[in-house]
Amino acid sequence: MTKPKRPTGIARNAAANWLAFLFVAAVSFFLSPIIVRNLGNSAYGVWSLLVSVVGYLGLLDFGVRGAVTRYVAHHHAVGDSEGSSSIVSAGMVLFLFLGFIAVLLSGVVAYFLPVLFNVPDTLVGDSRLVLVVGGLTVATTLVGAVFGGIVTGLERFDVSSGTEIVVTAIRSVAIVLALNAGYGLVALGCIHLASSVLYGVAARIAVHRLYPELKLRFHGDLRPHIRTIFSYSMFLSVIHVMGIVAYYSDALVIAAFLPVSAVTYYAIAGNLCDYAYKVAGSLSKMMTPRVSAMTSMGSGNVSDEIVNTARIATLATAPIAATFWFRGESFINLWMGTDYGPAAGEVLRVLAFVVWLGGARFVASASIMGVNRHRTLIPALVFEAIVNLALSIALVGAFGIVGVAIGTLIPSVLVTLLYIPFCLSRATGVPAGVFYRRAWLLPTLAVLPFALVNIFLERVLPASNLAFFFLQIILTLPLVVVGAIVSCLTPAEKTQVGSMMKRAYSALR
Repeated sequence: MTKPKRPTGIARNAAANWLAFLFVAAVSFFLSPIIVRNLGNSAYGVWSLLVSVVGYLGLLDFGVRGAVTRYVAHHHAVGDSEGSSSIVSAGMVLFLFLGFIAVLLSGVVAYFLPVLFNVPDTLVGDSRLVLVVGGLTVATTLVGAVFGGIVTGLERFDVSSGTEIVVTAIRSVAIVLALNAGYGLVALGCIHLASSVLYGVAARIAVHRLYPELKLRFHGDLRPHIRTIFSYSMFLSVIHVMGIVAYYSDALVIAAFLPVSAVTYYAIAGNLCDYAYKVAGSLSKMMTPRVSAMTSMGSGNVSDEIVNTARIATLATAPIAATFWFRGESFINLWMGTDYGPAAGEVLRVLAFVVWLGGARFVASASIMGVNRHRTLIPALVFEAIVNLALSIALVGAFGIVGVAIGTLIPSVLVTLLYIPFCLSRATGVPAGVFYRRAWLLPTLAVLPFALVNIFLERVLPASNLAFFFLQIILTLPLVVVGAIVSCLTPAEKTQVGSMMKRAYSALR
């Protein structure tokens, strides 16, 4: 048994995750218009649809990666490399089998694709091939997820973020070259497959260097360890399933009831929201291994860590949500073109509420998973997924893509505000009232000056180009910092900030 490890600093992990997010978001921001213009509305709509269909194959994860992360964090915290090795080996066996299933299912879905969705006849052949390639991508992603889960369990987000940056850069360059050379959907699918393989190889090398005591072994009886994984992942897989249904069902509903080109307008707004979710995800994904490790070591600061991280998450997502609501349409006009702004902007205004609440919700959910109480999330998430799908189908005919967005909004808000805080309280002891106040109310008040100034700018001095738009946002972001200092910080934190500012001032003199 090796020496127990202390949890890694959250500040370093947050910085690494945000750096990766900023890089991926910037690349995606510049890449999205290129893909849309090269593929066209119909082909891009089909691509978004196929991404959603392949996303459903991710259900085969069954929560195994989350279990690997949780148990590696637990065993590593107490210096038990033998326990880590057994869990990882069992996880690899499971994912090799599930990857094979993913490939078979992709072939079945590809065969029935024209029956299920309004795919133009000219794109059916390529779409079927992309789905099969997508199945292979899911299979390689599942295998690579074992090593990615280990890196996350070790709380080495600097390594995982660096890997993500490198793989994203290579994939993006390949996409631009392929599109400029006249290639289409199949090339995009193959590029994503290659990048999945690359990420898995890089993660395997990282694990070998970071945790040399960990050994993959396929001899002996792994059944007890498989049962251990399923004891955690069985409930986590239900959460994953509900998340997949809620996240990917929108594109499927639109493609089933509207022309496939309508998916493009929804996807533009959805992609922007996805960038915002990744801001929160850069914090929340640290919480499961961190809370697990802190709990294993008997730390008494778990509640404070959860609330403080949730507060930061809302301070990060609330300005984005305000920008989406008040300036989203004009931004899309500048970014994608005036043909897309009105429709996509209307969807974005609806989904902005989900973004605003999402930061603290993600942190709370990840923390609940860290103490192995995630089964308590399942009833609410099942309700959210079912109501999301039912409302989207009911409203798409009357309200189009905006109806689908409303179908996503209503159950998300209900679950986030009426269930998650009380679930967190039962699991970790964080009082629900404290969470409402410190994770949502005070950070929202801190963002109000930023929102009011941007409303004024949008009406009086609207941006004529993207550079001016971003300049306005950047120049008004310090208002969030000022608002946070005034409304969010405790007296002790204000004293600490004041001391830091005095030292910085003295250093500049």
